[in-house]
Amino acid sequence: MGVSLLQWLGSGTVVAGTASLGGKMAERFHKRPQELRELAGLLRQLAAEISYARVPLTEALERIGRFAPRASPVRAVLAEAGERLQTPGITLEEAWNGALQSRFANTSLSAEDRLILAALGETLGQSGAAEQAGLLAAAVAQLVDREREAVRDRDRYARVYLTVGVLVGALIVVLLI
Repeated sequence: MGVSLLQWLGSGTVVAGTASLGGKMAERFHKRPQELRELAGLLRQLAAEISYARVPLTEALERIGRFAPRASPVRAVLAEAGERLQTPGITLEEAWNGALQSRFANTSLSAEDRLILAALGETLGQSGAAEQAGLLAAAVAQLVDREREAVRDRDRYARVYLTVGVLVGALIVVLLI
């Protein structure tokens, strides 16, 4: 019993679909180190704005949000925190956590990365410029460590997800034919 053209097309579609799903899962591993690197850079800029330019935190967040690349999901978190601070009566912690809550899902960052940012939001804005620069430097150091981990994870798991996607598609095809 031969395999018809329709079965070949269906099989190819199934394998392509599962390979695409594997690729989507692997994409998160590829984006995370880039986003961590960008976030660390943005926090360094924020520290420079606060400590050297002596810009108020609200204005510094707005500047960072304005000058960072537009397509960046981590830029959106900082920009929204700056926008939320414009609301009268809102604290920095509320603005920061609100921005994390609404924009974090659009990033490739992990829950542990979010904890670092949430902890930063709890303490930022409650002290002088020098202390805030120190808090930002500590957060940057943690993010740099997380970036190294993310690169290791990318090297380890991204290819696995791609391969598993293709193999699952092949398994489905074998079971259906």
